[in-house]
Amino acid sequence: MLFLAIASFAQNDGPPPAGAPAPRQGGQKRPPMNPEQRAKRETDKMNELAPLGTSFDKVLAVNTDAAKQRESIMGGKKRDELSDDQKAQLKQLNETHRKNLEAAMGKDLYMKWKDAEKARRQQQGGGQPRMEGGEEQH
Repeated sequence: MLFLAIASFAQNDGPPPAGAPAPRQGGQKRPPMNPEQRAKRETDKMNELAPLGTSFDKVLAVNTDAAKQRESIMGGKKRDELSDDQKAQLKQLNETHRKNLEAAMGKDLYMKWKDAEKARRQQQGGGQPRMEGGEEQH
């Protein structure tokens, strides 16, 4: 048994495979992102799925506004800690965000992004609707 234990530790000593995330040291957590950072990350992900081109800055502005409003509504709470009123506010925010994204991107690019997002979810085995602020985004 000692041999197996040593062998299993030896397998973990090499560098991580190319493209693998770096391991966290000592259980350190990433610092929380502010709304602007979250919006930039989301916009970058959208741009990878469906290149936004000249719409990038408009989409970033829409995502930043929504992220700021979401943070204001949630007040640092988790979804299951929110009141029914806060959940309703998030639902309305998500609907408004969807409409604003479509306006910023244009219908064709918006649909291209939604299709790419759906395919990505299915490829990852989830297939579940993307949750943003706790509500399904249409």
